[in-house]
Amino acid sequence: MADEILKYLEEQLDKFAETQSKMVVGQRYFDQDNDILYRKKVRGAVSETADGEKVYHNITDTTRANHTLPSGFVRQQILQKVNYLINDNITVDDSAEDVELVLKDWKKNLKRTAITASQQIYGVWQWYIKDSRLEYKRIDSQQIIVDFDEDDKDKIDTVIRTYTNDDDVEVAEIYTDEEKIVFEKKKSKKWTLVSRGSHFAEQTVDSNGNVLSENSIGWGRPPFSILFNNDDMQTDIHPIKYHVDVYDITTSDFANNIDDFQEIIAILKGYGGENPAQFLNEMKKLGAVPVDEDGDVEFKQGIIPTAARESFLQVVRDDIYDNGMAVDVKKVAAGNSTNVAIQSMYENLNMKASQFEQELQDFWNQCLFFINSYYGVGIENNLVFDKTMLSNQIDEANINKLEAETIIILSSMLDNKTVGNILSNLHFIEDKSDMTQEEIIKSVISKSDEFIIPEEWYYE
Repeated sequence: MADEILKYLEEQLDKFAETQSKMVVGQRYFDQDNDILYRKKVRGAVSETADGEKVYHNITDTTRANHTLPSGFVRQQILQKVNYLINDNITVDDSAEDVELVLKDWKKNLKRTAITASQQIYGVWQWYIKDSRLEYKRIDSQQIIVDFDEDDKDKIDTVIRTYTNDDDVEVAEIYTDEEKIVFEKKKSKKWTLVSRGSHFAEQTVDSNGNVLSENSIGWGRPPFSILFNNDDMQTDIHPIKYHVDVYDITTSDFANNIDDFQEIIAILKGYGGENPAQFLNEMKKLGAVPVDEDGDVEFKQGIIPTAARESFLQVVRDDIYDNGMAVDVKKVAAGNSTNVAIQSMYENLNMKASQFEQELQDFWNQCLFFINSYYGVGIENNLVFDKTMLSNQIDEANINKLEAETIIILSSMLDNKTVGNILSNLHFIEDKSDMTQEEIIKSVISKSDEFIIPEEWYYE
């Protein structure tokens, strides 16, 4: 039996390698550790073997610029999605006090777990008992292997956690519905079965700390709540990675071109000197150089195709936001987009967020299972998201702008009293009582150029 479990463990570890590689890439790009940082400029070189045979190979080219400029699209889009759903106004629809009592810091940890899931396919909480109290802790996603039931792909059959302990020993914990099976592997050795038992043992002790009884308990499912990013088991970087790489390469190469072509090249014809170094010295000292009768000095500088580069980058940027189903706040802030275009960008984000919302609700139900099972209660509530925040702000900004533009036009057509009455009802100008009509008009003009961008779209 132990051999069968060991075989299962090794098979799962092999299968997990591909998933883990996706996790690593997602985490790297969130941290702006993009592939461009590892690009090297090389050039062809020729060397000879001891037998005089020529060997062609590449070497690092230190004569050319090699700027590596990683973009932050992945980080921005993940934070945008998560903060849109999990903001200060998120709550539960019932038993809020009970939830706060059992799950301390649940909002903060839910947001952190959602960010991790967006980067690394899933985020994980592990449940355990400490001092007769139900506790949870966030687990590194790359330590967790999830194996689904063959007949029900929505049901988790087994969870394996692998990590290295303080003694530098590799540990693999296999959690089934009722059991916890532990293997260890020391350096250069095979996996060894260490223990096999229930998920946890709850002890009853007297006032002196003596153990009176011990009760082995299994949860009926692996003791983990797992938040999946989507049904496809993909990260948020998956649909945009290649576009992000192209953007990084283009911006980095543009910086390289500026460095490589900023020097002015002198073309010498009939120069009377001995070498180019002498020419440079004479230019610096005299501001002129002697040439033969038919000689000439011509200066050349490389031309960088700036306009084509900017047009191409804009196309790639648009693709990144379209494929990532995110809102380009740079476009919104510029004020060049129509209301229809802004609403369209918002709808893409809303669709992506709504899909993730379903995953969050499922994760929350997993959490409630452990709370209800341990404490014998029946809390049944749902997360309540304040997704209207962005929509309201966009609508309010548009209304403000329309009102302001209308007032500016009317101020030149109506008498001061009428305009004053209209201005007194503007809802977006505060403290109007102490303002003159001229001051209110100036405030209206300044407000007309504003467009509200939620601050939390930029930060965690």
